[in-house]
Amino acid sequence: MSLNEIESNTDKSCYNKIKLYYFSGRRNLGDELNKDILRYIGADYCCTSFCEANLIAMESLLSSSLGTIIDINPASCPYYDCIDIWGTGFIQEKNCENEFFTKNVKIHALRGKLSKARCEDILGHKLDGIALGDPALLTSRAITVDDVETKI
Repeated sequence: MSLNEIESNTDKSCYNKIKLYYFSGRRNLGDELNKDILRYIGADYCCTSFCEANLIAMESLLSSSLGTIIDINPASCPYYDCIDIWGTGFIQEKNCENEFFTKNVKIHALRGKLSKARCEDILGHKLDGIALGDPALLTSRAITVDDVETKI
């Protein structure tokens, strides 16, 4: 499923909310945890397409196949001039000589050192002071055992 095929959510339910993009093409625990973690930190959010999003968080969403990375410098950024990156990483090896983000990015956290080094290469500057680690590490704080539905 491409980014353009994911249903747009431009109605008033997203007004003044964080516009979260996560891959919803197939059910995946990590992708679904995005909503639980954002609820845990008290964020008012809605889920939307990548083109309309201003936040990508958990899972490996930095990828040319998902449209967040391209091999030519984009002339302009659609919808939002900036997207916040909070804890995501790359899903595939670099597959072109030059890489560019399809939107301006503000990086707060990345999955690890390899993602950080690659983002520094793309941006052309160091990313000092950002957090490294998988945001899924917050799962035990966001979801308590009492909240889990058990099936016998």
